[in-house]
Amino acid sequence: MIRIWYLNPRSSVNLSQHQDTCTMLRAVLSLVFVSLVAAQVPGIGKCPPAKPMTSFDLEKYLGKWYEIQRFFAAFQAGMDCVSANYSSKPDGHIKVYNVGYKSGKENALEGDGYAPDAGSPAKLAVRFAAGTPYAPYWVLATDYNTYSLVFSCEEVLGIGHIEFSWILARKRSLDPATLDKLRGILKDNGANPANYKDTNQRNCPAY
Repeated sequence: MIRIWYLNPRSSVNLSQHQDTCTMLRAVLSLVFVSLVAAQVPGIGKCPPAKPMTSFDLEKYLGKWYEIQRFFAAFQAGMDCVSANYSSKPDGHIKVYNVGYKSGKENALEGDGYAPDAGSPAKLAVRFAAGTPYAPYWVLATDYNTYSLVFSCEEVLGIGHIEFSWILARKRSLDPATLDKLRGILKDNGANPANYKDTNQRNCPAY
């Protein structure tokens, strides 16, 4: 049966109300998106097609790493002398222990990480509070002994995304040639290395 639908004039008010509601909803979602990305590095559309390492040895990756450069993130604003220590847990997950200093005061945070897909071991996921969603922690490059390049991206409301990235090292400094190499790898993965800011690793407490 073919049905012919027509618009009843009396429904025009409801249609107008529906359009107003949609407009308001789009405005609210836009405001939410703006407020979220204001504290991170934003992007329009989907996350860039970053490619984590295909061959990755988590055991060799464990241990202490110092943050050399990072994308801006509100939760790290003003943080110096940042380090991350990764160690194995009995359940097969990873203990993540981050330490940083803000205005001379130590800030420490313990989290949990794991590889959701054994077939993609460099696609790790990390969270810092029980019951909260895990966030991507993708290792794009590492030699295990000197440097690591980490990228994270999450899409927001279907209209954009927020990016995080860190360059880590086993020591508190990294030579310029290696930094340039890692920034080039990030660019090849669709993200902008100009978003990196240096992390102060000078005059840090011994820990």
